[in-house]
Amino acid sequence: MRPLTVTALATLAGLAGVTSGCGSDTAEPPPPRVQLSVSSPRDSAVVTTDAVQLSGRVRPPEAEVEVLGRPADVSAGRFSTRVALEVGTTVVDVIATAPDRSPSLTAIRITRQALIEVPDVSGDSPEDARRQLVAAGLAVTIKDFVGPLEGLLPVDTTVCGTDPQPGTKVTRGTTVQVSVAKLC
Repeated sequence: MRPLTVTALATLAGLAGVTSGCGSDTAEPPPPRVQLSVSSPRDSAVVTTDAVQLSGRVRPPEAEVEVLGRPADVSAGRFSTRVALEVGTTVVDVIATAPDRSPSLTAIRITRQALIEVPDVSGDSPEDARRQLVAAGLAVTIKDFVGPLEGLLPVDTTVCGTDPQPGTKVTRGTTVQVSVAKLC
């Protein structure tokens, strides 16, 4: 769990004061809320990069914005900051504060998928190629190009190539088509 920032603690303390009352029977209406919107990336975005540029708008334009507890650059009501991502899902919290305003909070989820390099299985047996590709996190289809006359040859079927080609970076679960024949 991340420690609360000074701004978040001050906001919580201010909210506690508003809700606890001071013994009077007249409740003051809460101050207007800071308007906050995140425009990029969208919630539940899936990316393959190790960082994203998070941006949005805030009103009043002089409001301060923190993303993951760190100040974001704010200019004329627009904010932007770079957010580093680990593989998996990251919840990015955003808070906007301004004097004489109630704070606004939001959070978005960003999922970073790891890219897998397609291994070179050329020359392997179809079974060995399948095992190696599945172990790498890839799906496999085998396309057999052994013709009727080729079937008479006293040699084993081997992998001639793959699509996508070896070295190509793909997401986990991508299907790799393996072409096999006796003569490549």
